[in-house]
Amino acid sequence: LLPKGDVTSEFLLVANRKGVFRVKDGQYSTVQSLLDSIPLFNAIITNRGELAIGTDGKGMFILNATGHVKAIYNEQSKLQQNQVVIPYEDSQNGLWAALFTGVSRISHNDRVGSIQKEHGLGAIVTVMKEVNNELVIGSLGGLYTLATNAKGMTQATKVSGITGSVTNLLTIDGDFLVFTDAGVFRKDNDGSVLKISEAAQISHVLVSEQDDNVIYFAKDDGSIHTASYTNRKWTDEGEFTFLPHNSHSMAQDSEGNIWAAYNGLSMIDMNTIQDSVLVSTFDSTSGYSPQMGYTEVTKIDGKVVFGTAQGIYTYDSETKRIVPSTLLGEQFTEGRHMA
Repeated sequence: LLPKGDVTSEFLLVANRKGVFRVKDGQYSTVQSLLDSIPLFNAIITNRGELAIGTDGKGMFILNATGHVKAIYNEQSKLQQNQVVIPYEDSQNGLWAALFTGVSRISHNDRVGSIQKEHGLGAIVTVMKEVNNELVIGSLGGLYTLATNAKGMTQATKVSGITGSVTNLLTIDGDFLVFTDAGVFRKDNDGSVLKISEAAQISHVLVSEQDDNVIYFAKDDGSIHTASYTNRKWTDEGEFTFLPHNSHSMAQDSEGNIWAAYNGLSMIDMNTIQDSVLVSTFDSTSGYSPQMGYTEVTKIDGKVVFGTAQGIYTYDSETKRIVPSTLLGEQFTEGRHMA
């Protein structure tokens, strides 16, 4: 869903193998039918108002504001690979394509420059972020920064002291935190690195909407933890509940409850965290079936919704069931593979 975050009543929906739709007040229209059967990875809206879409096998598509294809970057246009996992735009409006191995930058004159294994970056890229005017790249092989050498070539340099595969990057209180499967690290402006937590195998990070110094994070073993970060000090409060599934996405609703999902769906009642935490895990008896597949949590107009293999769903507080959501229109309540 674009723009990212708590989207409003008009937005774009990018659906795997279904294409791109514009949704306004519950009514939808097809933006570009050329993408109908193409597997899609991710998408962003650029500062120019264009849509950059990364695909699995077809490169990166650039659509203008009216939905017409402006450009396609693939191996024929010197992109190193046709698998574009993450499109990214830096503060200079430079467009990047994160690939299975390495990254490519597309300049304003359509020249494509690639940073691959021979330039120091050969691992699968998982996340990109600009921190203090420096582009950092998280990958399965660690954290990298980019710099131009004396010959004018861009090189990737691995940040020493950060171990493991990078899963999340977060800036909080002006500090840059790196989450990997080996722990949590802080990278300072002078390049120094400090490991601030042994918490490992973190799959998702959520900053509390009530207190932006409180962090919730999910681990691969199903546990949910809380931590606080104030005055450059990380305080790990430890595990406060355990879910019978992994959680690769989380969101907090207007009542403060945390929803967590991936190969299952649960609601954590944060009002009970001081006592015994109340967790509701949904199954076929409460409207959530295994056929829904991998699930992602997001918010529309402040309401938590779930993207599944059978359409968009939400929670009905009166019946306490997971029910089809019409927030995106009837198109996405018909049981189609829209996740």
